[in-house]
Amino acid sequence: MAFLPDGKLAVAGGRPGEEGDVRIYDINGGTPKMQDGVALLDGVKDKGVLIKHLLDTDDEVMCLAVSADGKKLAAGGCDRIVSVWD
Repeated sequence: MAFLPDGKLAVAGGRPGEEGDVRIYDINGGTPKMQDGVALLDGVKDKGVLIKHLLDTDDEVMCLAVSADGKKLAAGGCDRIVSVWD
């Protein structure tokens, strides 16, 4: 995970050898549900939370990095491919 300069959250994940993805979430959007004093956001069903689905791949995405000026996001994974977005 990485926080972007505008407060959005970039998340990478997946399952080794099966799938991987990168998504951008608005952690201040949507309708949170409270559980034990913690706000839970649904980035799948709540349309106010998921901002953009950037990448789908056949293997796990293991890392994210944001450039110092906050203008680029990079992700890399088990497929040995680095993707970069403006």
